[in-house]
Amino acid sequence: MPELPDVENYCRYLERHGLHKKIEGVAVAAPKILKGASPEGLARTLKGRTLAGAHHHGKHLFAEVDDGRWLA
Repeated sequence: MPELPDVENYCRYLERHGLHKKIEGVAVAAPKILKGASPEGLARTLKGRTLAGAHHHGKHLFAEVDDGRWLA
């Protein structure tokens, strides 16, 4: 589990470099971390979308997808 300052740094990095850019593809290194989704399904859902926002709460990082869904 990352430390709180690390999560803040990841959030800032995502805000600076990842928001509002079209998602071209998805790579899942550890499929076991996906709960209720397959790597293929996640890729289909996210391809062509953008990330609209980033937020962290404690040690958890959240990214808002432009369709209103959230990635944790």
